[in-house]
Amino acid sequence: MPWGLRSEAPSNDGAHRFPLLEAPELPVIFFSFLLHFVWEFLQAPTYVGMMEMKHWDGIKLCLSATFGDAGFALVAFWIASMSVRDRNWIGARGVCRPPYSWPLASRLPLGLSTITPM
Repeated sequence: MPWGLRSEAPSNDGAHRFPLLEAPELPVIFFSFLLHFVWEFLQAPTYVGMMEMKHWDGIKLCLSATFGDAGFALVAFWIASMSVRDRNWIGARGVCRPPYSWPLASRLPLGLSTITPM
């Protein structure tokens, strides 16, 4: 695995029937998609032209924005994974203790600056 990342989650039986389903990125993508999909529809009325847009066109626009947001979340997950050199850092015990606390604390201001308006 590049960048010295651990790629496999601990397993009890040692056999992976569906390794894709055990990827740590899957829950990130799933929950990111769900939360961003709802968010896109909640903020849709604030955009000019959305109220006059055909229903299906509005859904397609919100869906494409949701896919983009989920992609951003996945890239952010990978960057955080590279900083701690572990793809399973979300489920790891002691995520707020070293060696995880410094990379997490150092990335927090960057993350906040990207989601807050200037």
